[in-house]
Amino acid sequence: MSIKRTVRLAKMGVVRAVGAALPYGFWDFLFQISLLSTCYWLYTFTRAMVRGAEPVALHNATVIMNVERALGVFREPWLQAKVSHVEPILRGLNWFWSNVHLPVILGCLMWMYFARRHYYGFFRNWFLTINVLGIAVYALLPTAPPRLVPSSGIVDTMYVLSPHSIQWGINSSTANPYAAMPSLHMAYAIFVASCVVLLSRRRWPKVLFSFYPVVMGFAVIVTGNHWFLDALAGALVTFAAYVVCTRVSDLPVHSMQPAEVPIRLTDEF
Repeated sequence: MSIKRTVRLAKMGVVRAVGAALPYGFWDFLFQISLLSTCYWLYTFTRAMVRGAEPVALHNATVIMNVERALGVFREPWLQAKVSHVEPILRGLNWFWSNVHLPVILGCLMWMYFARRHYYGFFRNWFLTINVLGIAVYALLPTAPPRLVPSSGIVDTMYVLSPHSIQWGINSSTANPYAAMPSLHMAYAIFVASCVVLLSRRRWPKVLFSFYPVVMGFAVIVTGNHWFLDALAGALVTFAAYVVCTRVSDLPVHSMQPAEVPIRLTDEF
């Protein structure tokens, strides 16, 4: 037997072994990864689309700020000023919004794929629809975050408290600087909380993740990364995507119960 044939058979054996450990095999797992990768690529594409749109993004942000003032909800500078008196909390919020967002959403999707596979398709479609709606708004309505609007009275807490730039973080290399409206940080947080509350078997994860959107919303506003209306828009996008998915899904979401868990490590979650 030739070396090439031996290597090829070894690779096939690895693929089969990996596939046997996956709920629906290797190729289904690869397909799911491809879908999520495409979604991520579309988001990074918006970074290129907003180049040269700085004046428009600043104008849109100013409009949002003026609307908040008219509604009496422009409290971001006051909130940031109050929290800034406790530097450890502010540093913690800087780290939280920058580094927790992506690992939590990926961990949630992986948990559902392996441990709640019966419902994964619905929640995956919900997640993808959230992103499609958000990316469409980013492309049509680039909006600067409060920290980039000089007249807002809001500072970039990341820049003030560390030597890093405003784009520092584990997902900073592809971040769109003018993707404030809607807040996908808020949308993802509500999505994750919904997944855990609906599908977890234990009470403590339900309670713990119920607070996750609250903490994330607080973090992105205090650090100057989103307006209050951005967070509200993120919640509305999540709800709109949910409505769309329930209309086209055959799964009775209102009667969801935690499915059988194929992986023992997640049996108690």
